Amino acid sequence: MKYFDGLQFTIWNDHPVMHGLYTNHALYYGIQYNHTGPLIYSIDDSPPVKVNGAHVFLTIPGHHYRYGCEAYETRRHTFICCTGERIQRYIEGGLFPLDTRTPIPVSDPERFLQTMLEIMSLLRQSPIPSPRAVLLYEDLLLRITESGEAKQSFPSYCREKILDLAEGIRLEPEKNYDFSQAAKECSVTLIHYRRLFKQLLGVPPQQFLIHCRLQKGATLLLVPGEPLTMAEIAELSGIPDQNYFSRLFKNHFHVSPLTYRREFQ
Repeated sequence: MKYFDGLQFTIWNDHPVMHGLYTNHALYYGIQYNHTGPLIYSIDDSPPVKVNGAHVFLTIPGHHYRYGCEAYETRRHTFICCTGERIQRYIEGGLFPLDTRTPIPVSDPERFLQTMLEIMSLLRQSPIPSPRAVLLYEDLLLRITESGEAKQSFPSYCREKILDLAEGIRLEPEKNYDFSQAAKECSVTLIHYRRLFKQLLGVPPQQFLIHCRLQKGATLLLVPGEPLTMAEIAELSGIPDQNYFSRLFKNHFHVSPLTYRREFQ
């Protein structure tokens, strides 16, 4: 079937646990997806921006990128890079946006990740891209474009309030946060506030809070010197139930807290 010709997949991978910042002089057109954890991002000489959770950005040949997280933080990063004449048609038609100054929040993180993993599975079966792999790749681009348009139309009256709250949560996730009060301060219902928060940051506020608490727990696990007990780490992370903390941690990082400490300390 020639309809899907013109796209070559060059490199792809999924890294469930990544640390540190990386420099990338892009050679291919890439979809770079931060599924969980904090992301620091900058392109060329622009100042770095920091987001948390499900965000995606596109890499374009000829540009210099720096992205990742602090050495003591962890995140999940998945990417697919391509080349070929079909990419140029995407660009000309507006499906591959060239404005990549800030990462774009992803509204359905699990579906986005599963689509990327399905493409990788298809690519491992054959070096020649299947029509379905190309179709799924275009579906990713369409969702990125739609998310970018939604971000531009975000109501300005509560954007800064949400970003300020998110930064406060990142810095002190162990505190208690009243999202009902935050919704009132934005003059919206709690349901609408959750929707706006997810649109801006990629996940609902409670999920964002849990992500940040688990991230702090991961940081505390790697503190040098006399190791903290699991009960102490759970308490300091804002999840005082040790068993619940361990269960959430394993679901998030795919390893138990003790295994995480042993492998990354």
